[in-house]
Amino acid sequence: MSVEVGIKPQYELLTEEFELTDDVVIPAGSYRFSSFEIEGSTQQTKSYSSLFQYETSQFYDGWRSSFSVATTASISSSIKLTGTYEYNNINFSEIQQEFNVHLVSLNALYMHSIKVSFASIDSKQQP
Repeated sequence: MSVEVGIKPQYELLTEEFELTDDVVIPAGSYRFSSFEIEGSTQQTKSYSSLFQYETSQFYDGWRSSFSVATTASISSSIKLTGTYEYNNINFSEIQQEFNVHLVSLNALYMHSIKVSFASIDSKQQP
């Protein structure tokens, strides 16, 4: 198992308002914030591998915490299936607004050869 820890500086420039929900609108402008990340993964040489991520950061005028887990199954040397679940909690305490986002995705990868591959991704978001 490997573990990585990092800090990622971010810069966002919104040229127009960004509507997250009917009640949360981010004003146009420039935003700088840093995120703290921790990631752990199992060995990818096995027939099954997993990736775990946690991130927390400022988010425009609020705060965001995110957790995700992904598991990959190598069905054969040519086929890999990955299921991912991601949870985001976004909180804007000044305007007393908070919302949660749940995202589930399934990725299928078929590799005909080392030169040709095909990937398909299906996602479902539930606020």
